[in-house]
Amino acid sequence: MKPADPAPAPTELLQNLFPGISTAYDPIESPNPEGESIVELHDRCERVLSAMIRRLDEHPDQPSSVLVCTHAATFVGLCRALGGNRPQDPTTVDFVPYTSCITVFERSGLSAESTSPTPKGGDWVCKTNGDCSFLSLGKHRGW
Repeated sequence: MKPADPAPAPTELLQNLFPGISTAYDPIESPNPEGESIVELHDRCERVLSAMIRRLDEHPDQPSSVLVCTHAATFVGLCRALGGNRPQDPTTVDFVPYTSCITVFERSGLSAESTSPTPKGGDWVCKTNGDCSFLSLGKHRGW
């Protein structure tokens, strides 16, 4: 039997190392410590983005930008969920996460009457996909 991935350290311990960490943070969802398939990953990305967008839309500060930093497979799942386009073949190369890259999505409209479980909540369009132009050596270690 494969051992489960290690769990993050308790918030109280992390706060000693990172004083700015919020003890009030409540994760939307955590991945299964036993692992997940690509389909399960994509499903989780859709649920998390849907909840995150809803929380941001309801936030009194009405944030206009959000920075998401993540690992490669999750990056691809999040991009596909935002764009509302999950290919039949999960090995399709549509978003390439490089070691350090910038991908930008813009919301082009809101659909208040949307009851879809997908995170679209409006139309999201990928404006920049895997930009590495700010790196002196360019793209590095695409996944």
